[in-house]
Amino acid sequence: MTSKKGPKAPKTDTTEASAHAVASDLPPIQVKPKWRKFSELKHPKQNARYMKANQFNQLVNNLKTDGTLTSLPLVYPAGGDVIVSGNHRIDAAMKAGIAEGWVLEIEGELPNGRLTAIQLSHNAIAGEDDLNTLEAMYRDLDFADKAYSGLTDDVFNVSQVDLASLSAGSTTYEEITLMFLPEQRESFEKLLAELGDKASKVPRLVGANRDFDVLFDGIIGVKNTLNVQNTSLALHTLAVLAKERLDQIIAEQPKSDEPPPNDQAATDASVSPGV
Repeated sequence: MTSKKGPKAPKTDTTEASAHAVASDLPPIQVKPKWRKFSELKHPKQNARYMKANQFNQLVNNLKTDGTLTSLPLVYPAGGDVIVSGNHRIDAAMKAGIAEGWVLEIEGELPNGRLTAIQLSHNAIAGEDDLNTLEAMYRDLDFADKAYSGLTDDVFNVSQVDLASLSAGSTTYEEITLMFLPEQRESFEKLLAELGDKASKVPRLVGANRDFDVLFDGIIGVKNTLNVQNTSLALHTLAVLAKERLDQIIAEQPKSDEPPPNDQAATDASVSPGV
């Protein structure tokens, strides 16, 4: 005897489903609008949301323009007129010279956990913008309205990011080959040996990316300053300059019968980036 298997039940996001089930069990709250003096309202003991100075100043300027709050703060009178949501709006309004206005007051009493949940939800559930639609709306504004919007042109000048480069893979290396004339090669390898490098049959110089940047900047500096066009010759010239600097540092070192200098400047002067 055989039995037929029914279709598999669709997979559900248990975390999201559980959160929805728990949230649906919470009782509703009652609110009413009321005209209040903002100086009577109090900030909560904890508030995870902060606002950068330029954003806060923008909010103050907008409120000076409007002359009133256009988004009502939420206040809990039973807890001592604590601001549940809208702390920055209240602060910005007072700084803009707006001393009073409409707020929403929660009627009755609520557990502390419920109040915290309301505060966090107002910050966390804020939605997202479709960048293309946002840009189209922003481009239609005149200069004054663009300033009021809180957006800038920089928001839309986002370069494409190669996400593959963000992966934490194994370290990769790049090999750079420089071609020298025979006499240049002999001179360059001799300078490397004098600087303390042990040249192998096939010399390979390995370093971090930042070390390459220092070397590259040095080569470009030689090219621009000394009008050297050939990269191999510029590298050779850079090695000569490094050797001259090393000889200078050695000459400045105190003799064995002299105490070492304690001056920090002397110590700094003896430090030279490697090539």
